[in-house]
Amino acid sequence: MASQGKKRLLLSSLYLGALFSLAGWAFYFLQYFSGSVFLLPGATESLAFSPAGNAVRFGAAQRAVAPDLLLFDNPRSVKALRDDQLYDGLILPFALRLDEVEIVREFPPWDVLRVDESQTMRRLTIRPGDRVDLGGQPLEILDVGPWAGLVRDARGEPMATVEVPGDSAADRRLVFLESGAPSIVRHDLSLCFQWHGSEAEARQAFVSSLDAIPGARWGVREDNAIQWFENLVPGSGMVLRDGTQITIGRADRGEGRITLEIQRSVGRELRTVRANAAGPEDKFIYEDPAATGRMLYLHAWRENRAFGRLLQQGASVEEFDMAADTPSDAPVLLKQALAHALAVPGDTVRAARVRLGDQTTVLREGSAETLGDYRLLYQIEPVPPEARYRIAALDAQGTVVRAFALEGDETIRIGAWVFALSRENPFAPHGVALTAVRRPGGWTQTIGLVLFVLGSFGLVVARFSRRS
Repeated sequence: MASQGKKRLLLSSLYLGALFSLAGWAFYFLQYFSGSVFLLPGATESLAFSPAGNAVRFGAAQRAVAPDLLLFDNPRSVKALRDDQLYDGLILPFALRLDEVEIVREFPPWDVLRVDESQTMRRLTIRPGDRVDLGGQPLEILDVGPWAGLVRDARGEPMATVEVPGDSAADRRLVFLESGAPSIVRHDLSLCFQWHGSEAEARQAFVSSLDAIPGARWGVREDNAIQWFENLVPGSGMVLRDGTQITIGRADRGEGRITLEIQRSVGRELRTVRANAAGPEDKFIYEDPAATGRMLYLHAWRENRAFGRLLQQGASVEEFDMAADTPSDAPVLLKQALAHALAVPGDTVRAARVRLGDQTTVLREGSAETLGDYRLLYQIEPVPPEARYRIAALDAQGTVVRAFALEGDETIRIGAWVFALSRENPFAPHGVALTAVRRPGGWTQTIGLVLFVLGSFGLVVARFSRRS
């Protein structure tokens, strides 16, 4: 009989354990909820939400509703949700309030490249020198940083950009060129970009010599402004505010100089002004593209291609076929040539320069380009700062029942709810997104469960002990 009693005790204990396990699983399943809570300054929030799924969520106040129908205490939270997504909403037994945000550390933004191919999309964080495999071909990230150049715009005019070398190999600068306007880019080089309707027209355009180059002008600086004259005819000039009369006496473009006659009340003065030699404080200025001794004409008829013709003092004419970002014997590197363009100066836009096979392109921030079978989009994504968020939990009367701070991977439990900082925070740094998980636990539930289980097993043991 004793052995039979022990057997019954064992079977009863196993039955009770299985029953507790099943009941515990059912209780956990009914109680579990995983979602998010958005907290913004100046408002409380008591709604936890999650994208709607096929699973049944017991206790949900809202099921599969559009974002603007969620019962947010703060309607501004809707702006961070997707319009094409449905959500479940559950009311917390308390409200949360964001009291303070303390920035601990800030991070630079991420450079992100989105690669679209057919039905797939990849999101990559990139740095110069990275290589990404695309269908067996390496996509090389050549450079990422500030960008200056031209953007296509129907309102724009024909323009080109060239890279001009400086005194050293590392000293290079970008120059913007407007069609028909000569530009002095170095003491020994001038440039002139011209857009044509066809290749034949571009190749037939010809300037015979440096003397035939237009664009010479002289000016007088007065009150931080320069009055320019494009007329080199002797006798032309102006009268300054103090009554001084300035006229051009002689122009010698071959020698690269002009002579000005300056008539003051106290007498007359002759002043020789050399071409392209004025400093930032000089009062009299003379600019002449021909005086540099070299003039490179860039004749373009289609995007990012040009026919170059270099006129040189005392030397024969040189000609070049130029393509964007392709080295040639020309004294400058063609970067862009567009029929309708607007100029974007440096330090206002970032770009990524990438190469796939033998194709190289520049992806401006927010712009997309197609390389082969891939569409590439370069973006800058801000990185939320590392912060310490001070939060208060309030009861129905608005009384603070608990105040706490969250930072990094810390978690906090309030009743059946466990909160942590979300890795995606659309409101950083002023607001915070929390992950909110409802699951059984906590000291009260744990102690109650342990006492119940011990009491139940104790009753079984006592019962079978009396029988034996």
